[in-house]
Amino acid sequence: SYLENWSSAARSVVHRPGMCVLAPEYGKRYFRAPPAHGKTRPDASRTGSHFDEAPRCGGPADGDAARDMVTDGRLPVVACHDADIMGRAVTGTLRQLRSRGAVLNTLRRGGVVLCPTEGVWGLSCDPANPAALRRLLRLKRRPPRKGMILVAARASDLAPWVARWCPEQEKALQTTWPGPTTWVMRCRRPVSSLLSGGRPSLAVRVSAHEPVRELCASFGGALVSTSANLTGTPAARGARLAALRRFPGKRLPVWPGALGGAAGPSRIIDLQTGHVLRA
Repeated sequence: SYLENWSSAARSVVHRPGMCVLAPEYGKRYFRAPPAHGKTRPDASRTGSHFDEAPRCGGPADGDAARDMVTDGRLPVVACHDADIMGRAVTGTLRQLRSRGAVLNTLRRGGVVLCPTEGVWGLSCDPANPAALRRLLRLKRRPPRKGMILVAARASDLAPWVARWCPEQEKALQTTWPGPTTWVMRCRRPVSSLLSGGRPSLAVRVSAHEPVRELCASFGGALVSTSANLTGTPAARGARLAALRRFPGKRLPVWPGALGGAAGPSRIIDLQTGHVLRA
């Protein structure tokens, strides 16, 4: 359903006391504030300019109720400090939530999406879906032998993909993760050659960039991450339109957010040898 598409995105939002929380009502054209002490009441119509009667969530009971609703996915969230500005915030927030829902649906159906990464726009897909991998490679015109990078929000999300590292290697990882450094590690188990390039290793990274972390957390695991450009052409920077123009005629959902401050794609280092494969 409309709200279920947003449940993962909603869980990534942190509710703070003293802020109002709004969500689209089920199948209706108005919004509601979180229940006050167990009571739910609609506050204003979709056509209203703002929500004069929207209550604040200042007390423990209201804050706990709002957090519970966010956790179980019933409340995709827009939070504002002042009820007078809610009306102006709603349109932009709904657009962002719809975008997140479209991205997650596309990933789960084996599609390819755009995401802002640390330095350039990236393409992502489900690494466990061979059809998705083939679709991404065709889109980039990328030879399968090159393999692709996995990105995650937490190192534990990479456990199904790469062999466990030793204590000395862990020290090296801790100095660069989370961050824009990709490490090449041995595969934990055989994986698709479309992902590994036919090698017994994978390139993996734990990102510090919030949009990437939110996307991986909402999806529920690691994702493929590769620059949004045709092979052999410059990586896409700037506004998302610059990335979309690289793939004319393709409908690519875009995860909301901005690029990070990195000057370019992540550097790549072999964990076994310490050799820098890409500076």
